[in-house]
Amino acid sequence: MSFHKSFDADTSDATALQHHIKSGKTAYIATGKVTGNAYTPALMKYNGTTGSYLKSHTNSGNLVTVICRIAAATLAGTSSRYIIRINGVSSFVRASLLILDSTHTDTTARNKLRFRCVSSANVALVDIITTSDITDGLPHTVFAAFNSTTGAATFVVDGIAVDDTGWANRVAPTTGTLEAGTGDCVVGAASATPTNPYDGQIGFFGYRDAYLTNWSDFMRSDGSPIAQAESGAWGGWGAQPLFWNEHGQMDNNLGSAGNMTRNGTIVVGKGGT
Repeated sequence: MSFHKSFDADTSDATALQHHIKSGKTAYIATGKVTGNAYTPALMKYNGTTGSYLKSHTNSGNLVTVICRIAAATLAGTSSRYIIRINGVSSFVRASLLILDSTHTDTTARNKLRFRCVSSANVALVDIITTSDITDGLPHTVFAAFNSTTGAATFVVDGIAVDDTGWANRVAPTTGTLEAGTGDCVVGAASATPTNPYDGQIGFFGYRDAYLTNWSDFMRSDGSPIAQAESGAWGGWGAQPLFWNEHGQMDNNLGSAGNMTRNGTIVVGKGGT
């Protein structure tokens, strides 16, 4: 005897509230049939030793925006794990996102996400951390942007502004000239070696030399990512970014800077839910 006959289910399309059903899948509920339309881009899993993406490209201007979806567990150590580091011609940090290890000497910053940019004179222009631990193994959507001409920054995780203004080592956003010229962009490490490798997951990754402030173009208030255009108007990016791939597969870069080179072990991890 079929489910339909046993329970007298209504199999017509439901028009009530949206339900959390996996994209493309169909579920039968009391009020009818719902086909999911959730956006859950995959994440790339880094092995924490050799895995990274690398690309040499030319930076310009005083504006940066990074968006990504990450998932990382706590890791004992006194170092940091780099999600992205963009260097200018002198290898100074134009922009970086990193997680401080659980036994880092800076006890107030342990397990937190750090956003840092320095000047062409290697002086920090912004150095801020999240207000809380980011290493719970769950996916988080990150939006980090900086304008060194005006000294403004936007730092949002899962729809919440996260700049810990009480951090003793905080460098509030200030004006200056960002490192420009040809340098490396490294995803999953701090350098091509790689140093400070990342052992979590990264997806929904992009970077543009622009100062974007509408984080809600990239994520909802609960942190779930919003699908972005892959051509044309480029969605929330406004114009083609340098780097962009919704799954973080940077050897298939949809941005203007060309494909990155994959180094070591990076594999498709779990999805964004």
